[in-house]
Amino acid sequence: MKKLTEYLSSLQFCLWLLIILIGWFTWASMLAATGHSDTFAQMNNHLLLNWLSISCQKAPLICFWLFGLCAVMTALGINLIFCTWNKILKMAAKHMNRSAMLMLMIHLLFGLVILGHLGSLIFGFRHSNIRLQQGGSFEFESGYRVTADQIHFVNDFAVLTKPMKALTSEEFSFGSNFVQISVYRNDRFLKSERLYFLKPFILDNIQFTLRSFTPPVSTGKTAQNQPSAGTILFISKNPVKSLVFGLFPLMIIGITAYLIMTWKQPGLLNPISKSAGGNTK
Repeated sequence: MKKLTEYLSSLQFCLWLLIILIGWFTWASMLAATGHSDTFAQMNNHLLLNWLSISCQKAPLICFWLFGLCAVMTALGINLIFCTWNKILKMAAKHMNRSAMLMLMIHLLFGLVILGHLGSLIFGFRHSNIRLQQGGSFEFESGYRVTADQIHFVNDFAVLTKPMKALTSEEFSFGSNFVQISVYRNDRFLKSERLYFLKPFILDNIQFTLRSFTPPVSTGKTAQNQPSAGTILFISKNPVKSLVFGLFPLMIIGITAYLIMTWKQPGLLNPISKSAGGNTK
């Protein structure tokens, strides 16, 4: 049992897992390039449990890839817990120097960031591909409702037949095209805001994102009786987003500070080096 716990907390186990993780993501890139890109996009547009109930049976290979990824990340979490408990915590208690305490803090922050990412895949909600015409509304959780008050599109509607990624700044005016939305809760007006590409609007921890425009239909008219483009919105709520975005910079700062403190000073690294190296033989 002692040898098992030593291996689970070893740097060697961590390195093997990272190698597998790199290979696993490389495989995902190959799958996306060979006809599975839409399935990965759907996975990104839904919470994990919702995606499993909708698409897992339709895409068993991608489902297998996802379960494999979860297995590798679980193993990394086990390595983090054992390493922190068996090595870093004991080292920090024994030496009580700044480098040891900083390394302990980095490990704890990393664990919290991983838990935060896991929470973002499970909690909250995501509504993708919400198609609205001017004046249209969409109702979602907790009595919220969003209305497309104005869809302002200044370019030729013909460009909307192209993928958004293929549009150039000459064809599509990124700074002029917008959607004016109003948000209500239980029929009480909360706020109105313009949505531009890459400029989402956040209210009550709910993010409203302009995904694309759609060609006009006969029912969508402007005040001048001209056809109006439609829009596709993405609405999501991630209750742990603020936690992850707050802790991640702290972790990067901690790693940078640790590298500066221990740069060309092998004596400060001895407790960690010996502790990790002793279990990799």
